[in-house]
Amino acid sequence: MLVLQISIKGYTASFRSPASMNYQESLPFPPPTTITGIIGAATGKEYFEAQNYCRDLSFGVHIQENEGMAKDAWAIKKVKDGGRSIGKAVVIREVLYRPNIRLLIVGPETKLKEIEKAISDPCFPLSLGRDDEFITFIQSELETAERVEKSVIHNTVVKGDLQGKINITALNEGTIPHFKTYWLNSEFDRDKRNPKARRPKGRSPYTYISEPVEYSGEAVAVSDTVFPLWR
Repeated sequence: MLVLQISIKGYTASFRSPASMNYQESLPFPPPTTITGIIGAATGKEYFEAQNYCRDLSFGVHIQENEGMAKDAWAIKKVKDGGRSIGKAVVIREVLYRPNIRLLIVGPETKLKEIEKAISDPCFPLSLGRDDEFITFIQSELETAERVEKSVIHNTVVKGDLQGKINITALNEGTIPHFKTYWLNSEFDRDKRNPKARRPKGRSPYTYISEPVEYSGEAVAVSDTVFPLWR
């Protein structure tokens, strides 16, 4: 099967976990909405148009290496008294230093070729997380992948219930590694009162697999790397 593999690097990235408030934890991987945003910026589509464009695509992510993490103090505006007043607050936000990400896209061949062309000459600047966290390197390539039933995965993301999909002890000498699960939305809806505003939709669990485990869910192998797929 034909897939599109995209290598992405930047100086910094911050993918805020929706569950974090005063201390804004960063996800170790780009969430589905960020991936949709990158494709939309490359192809010149506004977000909701890009969201519809991506409905027949599947994604996989592999984190190559982050060189470090920083913590940055941010001043934000805070709504008080039911929206009657606005105050100020300081939050601490995690920032990934020099992220290195491999993104895999599976879908119709014509659409993969459209995205590949758009990545090479994007309509708008491409960013990771916040608007000022520009992607400094991006390269895409169409490759042949093989579907695999059982494999070893690590530094990647699995969506949904892990029960029956992973063996967490076979490769770790009897120890049980700890994996963190994040509840993330895969889409947005338009706000009925304000069409320019977006409201989260379709929350699902996404688990970052940081250590090698045996995996038996939907996945494809590309260049000796296995990518679990999710939509």
